[in-house]
Amino acid sequence: MPNGWSLSSGKCFNSVKYCGEQAVITIAAVNDADGTRLCITDNGIGIPAAELPRIFDKGFTGSNGRLRGGATGMGLYLCKKLTAHLNVDLSAKSVENEYTSMILCFSAILTKL
Repeated sequence: MPNGWSLSSGKCFNSVKYCGEQAVITIAAVNDADGTRLCITDNGIGIPAAELPRIFDKGFTGSNGRLRGGATGMGLYLCKKLTAHLNVDLSAKSVENEYTSMILCFSAILTKL
């Protein structure tokens, strides 16, 4: 399975896990002068603003993961490490009780290969 698919499917799994019965997952790609951004967005419970800067830290388990159980704090950490190794930037935006969006940024150099 290609690396990009593994990362995307992991985000989709998390989206379903934290969305509940009315899950909506949007996958969109945007091209601009800087490259291509792949955005995977859900309508789930979101991430508290105070926790957002730490979600890629090794072993960090946010309050939502602790409440629901089963979180290891390794999934997003490993995604961040893998994308960095591939020269792809991974970032997140979230508003608690509204959405979470994971953004993979492929630089213009990579998209021209």
